[in-house]
Amino acid sequence: VGSSKLQFTDFPGMPLLPRLLVKASLCPRGFVHKPAALLAKSTCRSLTGTPRLLIGNSAGILSRSSWLLSGSAIFLSAGCASLAVHARSNQGAHCEEATAGAKDVAEAALQKVDHKAEGCISRALGLLGGIATMTSLVVVWSSVFLMPLGLLYAITAARWDVAVGLGSIFAAPHLLKLPRLGLLRRPFLNGAKRWLGPAGTCRFVDLSSGKNSEPEPEPAPKDKGGQQMAGTAQRRQLWCLHPHGIYTIGYLNVLEQRPDIRMLSSSFLYHYAPVFRLFVETFLGVKQGSVGRTDLTQMMKKGDSPLAMVPGGFHEATISCPGHERVFLKERRGFVKFALRHGYDLVPVYTVGEADLMANPQGGWSWRFAMNACSLPAVLPWGFPLAPLFPRRGVPLVTAVGPAVRMPHIAKPTDSDVAEHHARYVAAL
Repeated sequence: VGSSKLQFTDFPGMPLLPRLLVKASLCPRGFVHKPAALLAKSTCRSLTGTPRLLIGNSAGILSRSSWLLSGSAIFLSAGCASLAVHARSNQGAHCEEATAGAKDVAEAALQKVDHKAEGCISRALGLLGGIATMTSLVVVWSSVFLMPLGLLYAITAARWDVAVGLGSIFAAPHLLKLPRLGLLRRPFLNGAKRWLGPAGTCRFVDLSSGKNSEPEPEPAPKDKGGQQMAGTAQRRQLWCLHPHGIYTIGYLNVLEQRPDIRMLSSSFLYHYAPVFRLFVETFLGVKQGSVGRTDLTQMMKKGDSPLAMVPGGFHEATISCPGHERVFLKERRGFVKFALRHGYDLVPVYTVGEADLMANPQGGWSWRFAMNACSLPAVLPWGFPLAPLFPRRGVPLVTAVGPAVRMPHIAKPTDSDVAEHHARYVAAL
């Protein structure tokens, strides 16, 4: 089509960007709307040996097919590349040896696995439930990135009806209070477990009752009148989940054991991903919040507890690699500063096997971390072979909760205070 001479007089009133895309022959029929037949006729005259019957809907079908084939080819190529390089990593994992008592408790808990024999029908139904659960997970995560692109396209193409509709969806969570119904909570959690494997594949080990050699913390914070602040009858806790992985499936183990916990996501997911927020709050019935500075300060001042967050964020997702247990924690100290400022204990939570659920090529750290800083996860996941965006099956997933690292209440912590207690948390993890 590069040699065809398109007369833009055939496209009156078309915005500039669609015209340029038509000239580059990159537009599907849905983009150029009515002049698709005219485009097909002009193209057929410029190509030798092309049947002139290629008009109207045929042009749109071929154009959409080329988009689908091109996208599939790119995705498959990227997936093959990720499978080829996922074993190549910069360094091995460095693991601290656990204490004897903690190892005994963990081994005893892991041995208490109830393997029940299942029939063919039960396994088939469980697999179907798992497929439905993973499909919904992929759709929700895809909407996080596709909806902003759709809004940008609608504005660029002057499709103001679509732009207004999408804008209303973005504004709905901020204007309306979403009800927490929790209709899909139990089916979703069970479906995720059934997809990963049989009973015992996903396990939860509670080591929080172990002996703590940490010194006694300061008393619970009090207000200016000397009265204990609301919500501090029990010590407030901030659960810190590691590693991020691709989907943070370990979060599901925590939500099943602690339904009262408030899940803190990135500011982008909380404020600009309405489908994600609607699904998590309304259909799963999970309390949600944001790790943004203003949002987190407001929640901690109110004494909201327990809170849960993933300190490593997208950086930790980027360094996720099968066969290696990694966390992005050395330079992440903001959560420690907030915990000291508002008197929150830090609860280390680690999910062994999270990194093995999906392959993710390593390298290119400078530009990938730059993308992460813009709230764009620089990951290229490849999981189950027949459905690459699904996690792998048969990977044991063990979520362990350790004893809380008790934090003093320091209204204005210094850098040395933050460094000291950050080191305590790293050692506990």
